[in-house]
Amino acid sequence: MSITFSYNKMIRNRLPEGEKSCGMVVHKQKLTPSELLLKLKEKLVEEVLEVATDQNREALTEEMADVYEVLHHLATCAGISFSEIEAARKAKVEKRGDFSADWYVVAATFPEGHPLLDHLLAHPKKYPVVSEKSTAPLISKEVFEKKIKHLEAIFFAR
Repeated sequence: MSITFSYNKMIRNRLPEGEKSCGMVVHKQKLTPSELLLKLKEKLVEEVLEVATDQNREALTEEMADVYEVLHHLATCAGISFSEIEAARKAKVEKRGDFSADWYVVAATFPEGHPLLDHLLAHPKKYPVVSEKSTAPLISKEVFEKKIKHLEAIFFAR
């Protein structure tokens, strides 16, 4: 008896060859350029979620390599060179800095009329309003895991 499962994800090009020797049959389709970009973005989210949940150095390294591979193919398919990406990265570092200070903003107070205020108020789940006298706690492991599950539900709901 054989069982067919819905898979609905991008896989590396050498996986089907190896699985055939075990009797697995892969039902695949060639994607159009626009479908490919969409599916690569979905795959990128999948891999980033795996990076976010890995605990040890070896697994983290493997998942970061997967993110890098997906980014590489996504850039190629989008006609963006790595030199363009690096130039954009350097421009952002020059304008806004990098992450080497290891800062995490717990809360921020904005005066009335601030240009970002409307954007922040329009996204209350992402930027909840807290009392001016209190600050939001650092994100707990439980809250982080709930956010990961929420993102997985959004991106992988079929």
